[in-house]
Amino acid sequence: MMYRSFKICLCLAVAFGTSDLLAQKRALTHEDVAGWKKIKTEDLSPDGKWAEYIFGPDEGDNTLVIKNLSAKADFIIPRGSRPKFTFDSKHLIALVEPQLDSLRALKRLKKKKDELPKDSLAIYKLSDGSLEKIAEVKSFKLPEKNGEWLAYLSVAKPDKKDSTSKKAKKVSDDNGYTLHVLKLADGTHQTYPFVTSYEFSENGSRLAFQSTGDDKGFSPGIYTVSKNDLAMKPVFRSKGKYDGLRLSNDGSRLAFLFDSDTLKKPFQTYGLFQWTPGQDSGRVIVKADDPFLMKEWQMAPQDLKFSDDNKRLFFGTQPKPLVGDTTLLDEEKAKVDVWHYKDDYLQPRQKVLSDDQLKRGYLAVYHFDTKKPVQLGNLQLQEVKITKEGVGNFALGGYESAEYRVVSQWEGSPINQDIYIININTGAAKLAKKKARLMENISPAGKFGYWYDVADSAWYSLEMTSGTIRKLTDNSKVLFSDEENDSPNFPSPYGIAGWLENDSHILVYDRFDIWKIDPLNPATKERITRNGRETSVTYRYVKTDPEETSIKANAEIILKGFQNEKKQHGFFALKLKGSAAPSQLIMEDAQLQFEKKALNADTWLFTRETYREFPNLQLTNNKFSNVEQISDVNPQQQNFLWGTEELFNWVSLDGIPLEGMLFKPDNFDPKKKYPMMVYFYEQNADNFHNHITPEFGRSIINFTFYTSRGYVVFVPDIVYKIGYPGESAINCVMPGVTSLISQGFVDKDRIGVQGHSWGGYQIAYMVTKTQLFKAAEAGAPVPNMTSAYGGIRWQTGLSRMFQYEHTQSRIGGSLWEYPLRFLENSPLFWLDKVNTPLLIMHNDADGHVPWYQGIELFSALKRLGKPTWMISYNDQPHWPLRYPNRKDWTTRMQQYFDYYLMDAPAPLWMTEGVPAVEKGINYGLELSEDHK
Repeated sequence: MMYRSFKICLCLAVAFGTSDLLAQKRALTHEDVAGWKKIKTEDLSPDGKWAEYIFGPDEGDNTLVIKNLSAKADFIIPRGSRPKFTFDSKHLIALVEPQLDSLRALKRLKKKKDELPKDSLAIYKLSDGSLEKIAEVKSFKLPEKNGEWLAYLSVAKPDKKDSTSKKAKKVSDDNGYTLHVLKLADGTHQTYPFVTSYEFSENGSRLAFQSTGDDKGFSPGIYTVSKNDLAMKPVFRSKGKYDGLRLSNDGSRLAFLFDSDTLKKPFQTYGLFQWTPGQDSGRVIVKADDPFLMKEWQMAPQDLKFSDDNKRLFFGTQPKPLVGDTTLLDEEKAKVDVWHYKDDYLQPRQKVLSDDQLKRGYLAVYHFDTKKPVQLGNLQLQEVKITKEGVGNFALGGYESAEYRVVSQWEGSPINQDIYIININTGAAKLAKKKARLMENISPAGKFGYWYDVADSAWYSLEMTSGTIRKLTDNSKVLFSDEENDSPNFPSPYGIAGWLENDSHILVYDRFDIWKIDPLNPATKERITRNGRETSVTYRYVKTDPEETSIKANAEIILKGFQNEKKQHGFFALKLKGSAAPSQLIMEDAQLQFEKKALNADTWLFTRETYREFPNLQLTNNKFSNVEQISDVNPQQQNFLWGTEELFNWVSLDGIPLEGMLFKPDNFDPKKKYPMMVYFYEQNADNFHNHITPEFGRSIINFTFYTSRGYVVFVPDIVYKIGYPGESAINCVMPGVTSLISQGFVDKDRIGVQGHSWGGYQIAYMVTKTQLFKAAEAGAPVPNMTSAYGGIRWQTGLSRMFQYEHTQSRIGGSLWEYPLRFLENSPLFWLDKVNTPLLIMHNDADGHVPWYQGIELFSALKRLGKPTWMISYNDQPHWPLRYPNRKDWTTRMQQYFDYYLMDAPAPLWMTEGVPAVEKGINYGLELSEDHK
């Protein structure tokens, strides 16, 4: 069973004594870390009587647990994945993956993809616990709001015997697979051949699918299946290219794209088709050459969307792509990029966006009442925002001119836009605001556009019928933007909770509270949470219904509360109709996180975690009474030394009060001297109660792993002075470290420091200014702000200029305005002062910080004869993502710091290196026989 008695645990602690229990525990090893598990998905049945969750290690087979919440009984499906309860709460459907070890063994034997084992389908009946498994399944789907049937694609090969053809048609991604439709109550079952796409209507009344047809008389085309009797009806039968299959929510309309030309060509000339029950065949409503289309434009192969009232069908159009000279061979073509100073974006950014631009659809709508299509978006109004339901008469459009995009390369995002009101019925666009630097959206009922304007740190509403713009917040009495902003940029907003029904009010966050604001009369704003600022509690709305678009005006809502000084977390209830402050439901010295609410029941899942307590699933209700833990995925934790956590306060060299997190080993003795690791990245103290699962991390030390093995770990907060980021780090971190040394339990000769990216930069800067650290590691650092300033963030293709002028690097201006700031903050120019061994990790496919920055740092230190190593994982981005690489990096970092701070033997990669000719054969992880 997965339940633990806290009374028993307490009795054991009293009986044996805390010191005796600790003596029985041991430090974590890498083998222990590899087996540590996480909860990966969780859900509740709509009736709230069942829960499911998947847990497993980072790499390995997962386990699906189906839990009867009343009987407190578990049913286990090994390797279960993608579980989903049926809408009627009678079944749970999931896939069952092959064993990972079996797959690897077959891959080692060079088996082809189609020879490898496939997923199975598991159908678990909740009422009697029976389980049916179906082999060789590719995917399955359930209706969102009907639990009577399901559909799945089988990858099993059809019967090869076919006397009518010389070669039987094979199942494949292009040809399609066998579609099975199954009624769950009585097992009624139908199959359809070579299906490439399928989908249910939301209410589950109808299923639609597209087939490429077989060789036995089943024609290619679109078909529907009725829920009641699984009767199939052809909608449209013809060879050609299909796309965009979509049913309306109630199943009364079906739409798809179709091109009758079967020849291979650079693009498809689709027509838009629609079908309703009673029609003998789907009919084209927008032809491929329809006059409504702009010149040299075509239908875009993208998802279609019906409005909830079925009066509209939204689709996309796009310019026809350019086609090059097809007579030339590839080796006859020049491969060249042309950079032009008047281009809106640099070539790397254009390349990143090119695929999206080729596929982008510009929003259009077909009105069923007038039988007319209307174009809403275009090359200027690329982003058009409509309500979730697709109703209302207006859409919101934004136009980014080339001028705006050019300056964004050094100003950053958001980009200036011209805001337009678009009439959905006519397509007419009216300019509402010129050159606004904002993040915009449309209200749920479509009555207002709204945005946060970065330039004046204020929220605005746009009345769609009149075009009137109203300033919702003026920051005169309270700030609705980041009060603690310490970068040379406009402060970010705290955000919004949502809108009340019928767009009557918008709920806006300040640092602590929630304000109800009338978009037509902002002066009447009301602080509905009453006491957040006074009690230092930050309130945030908990959206328990994922389909919710607006909040009922008389609702009782649930709020997440965070007590900023004590770092406590809790949940509160607030009645929107009334004058009372939020009512506390639960408040603990722990991190509490809402996960799920049952669709049709007052059953909730949340997690509770601390540094020592894993975030297991907790079962409760909306009053948070009768809280019950329903998972225990890492019971082995009790066998290991872990650590404790506390807040630590000190004052920066600038006189600023600061706080940080201090982690100590389980068997901490204040009279002993401990090695200490220091890690930082801006501010982390608000994460005080976060559980830190032992894992092979992407870039930073695992605090739990290090405290388990006898280290103290210190995580200080940093505040920044514009123009002097490196100095700011020194001013904040160093007095924190020296304050801890003065406590008497830190060995001042055994202190290491580690950080990644922005943290890596600060460490590279620090080691040019202090010799306090015995060893340091800097991941993906920027040692040279002058060369990095003109570089590219390759993942996005953006110029790096904005980062230095306005965001994290905090220089506050261009290289030409503040050349000395760039030089003073660049460690490269002061590396001759370094006397601290430095380990660098920088990957050759880093899309955030150019790889050459790590090379500049390593090469300079190498020339200066400083002890330095650089680890570079091939084809990996800003962090090592592949599991073997993460495990390798965790091992090397531990070996490095253990050598300098724990007197452990050095590994061969540190003492001798790993020659390129031995790459992939010798990793150098063996420990040297020589000590130091």
